[in-house]
Amino acid sequence: MDIFDIERELSILIDTDKKAWVQMYLLLNKVEQEKLWKSTHNRFGAWLSHYAKKKNINESLLWHRRQAGRFYSKFAERAALQHHDVTKIEEINIPPDSLNIAERIAAKDDAVADELIGKLLNNEITRQELLSVWGRVKADAKAKKEQERFEAIPY
Repeated sequence: MDIFDIERELSILIDTDKKAWVQMYLLLNKVEQEKLWKSTHNRFGAWLSHYAKKKNINESLLWHRRQAGRFYSKFAERAALQHHDVTKIEEINIPPDSLNIAERIAAKDDAVADELIGKLLNNEITRQELLSVWGRVKADAKAKKEQERFEAIPY
């Protein structure tokens, strides 16, 4: 499968089923991992940007699909290392926005990421609840930054 075959498949998905984000991720991941973009561009981001413009879609849609898939794939890799079975990415029913919000909340903390993905897989947390948590995390970070700035003022 070359870059043009993948672009054709992506086009079909975008035109017929914009909710097929997992398949989009898998195709984007193939382009990136196998460096198929090299035949037409000097970096993956340039290819993705060009493709989005060609299809007249927002580039961020593709980046968000990629990021959600990556976040889940890293979770699956960690689980496999611990010999835990998890739902294959092709079988999950989690919206990409929920995964992206969970990733921001986790902030590179694998334990938090794993807990949030587990809750998403078991329908124990909603997108709205994730947004609420994200709002608190941002507010706490802002307050901490203000406190550090205040403490840095010499007396």
